[in-house]
Amino acid sequence: MREGSADLHIHTHCSDGLHSPREIVEMAARAGLSWMAVTDHDSIAGLSEARGEAARRGIGFVDGVELSVEFRGQDFHILGYAFDPQDAGLQELLAEVVISRMRRSEKIVRRLHGLGVNLRIEDVHVQVGESGLVGRPHVAEALVSGGWVQSFPEAFARYLGKDAPAYVAKDPIAPSRALGVIRAAGGVPVLAHPGAYHLSDSWRIFLKEGLQGLETVHPKHTPDAVAGFQRLATKHHLVATGGSDFHGRGTAEVPIGGIRIDARIVDEIYARKDNQE
Repeated sequence: MREGSADLHIHTHCSDGLHSPREIVEMAARAGLSWMAVTDHDSIAGLSEARGEAARRGIGFVDGVELSVEFRGQDFHILGYAFDPQDAGLQELLAEVVISRMRRSEKIVRRLHGLGVNLRIEDVHVQVGESGLVGRPHVAEALVSGGWVQSFPEAFARYLGKDAPAYVAKDPIAPSRALGVIRAAGGVPVLAHPGAYHLSDSWRIFLKEGLQGLETVHPKHTPDAVAGFQRLATKHHLVATGGSDFHGRGTAEVPIGGIRIDARIVDEIYARKDNQE
């Protein structure tokens, strides 16, 4: 049985985090974590470096990813744990996302041009990490670097937020596909930060399509919400995960290990994985 504490929701610069995989592991070590997972958005490019550094430092490591999906007009995030990173289906899905996001960023830049902001797509690419996966945070960084706005929040408020004039929606991925890909790769799919959504009956449909866990502990969840999601997880025999959702982009952000769970949850994740093989 695994001992100690775990943070199973951490981002690196391979998606929209600020720090490298190696730096993330260094932070986890300083926080005294026994186990950790890197869960970059729609990317697994940072796993190899993070896994190697974790092994060097004696920290248990769980391969992770956070897939963005859309259902009934609402965005959801599905965390995947303990999958095979070399799985062909997973690789294919992530390659599609890279192309889709590149096209989206080009559309955003064109909209910015229409607003008198002559940002170059090359300026955006400079901000992208090793994964090549471009997102709105990279456009925001380019806007700050180019002097078009003074801050990251201003970039979203004026141009990139959902109600802002340069916003472009992502190409939707169905939850059924994301859940199926994670499970086919031998992984365990978990609904991320359920308190951030208007769930209605959506999560019950996700259950039927293969959802195996619920992220009960998260910075956006109040103590009452945590208790409620724990009850839901118990009732529906779901693994209850949690973590800091660290990106490194704000002083008010919860640090790595600032929210942690019992490392025995890692046992439960691998038990789910073993039972489906």
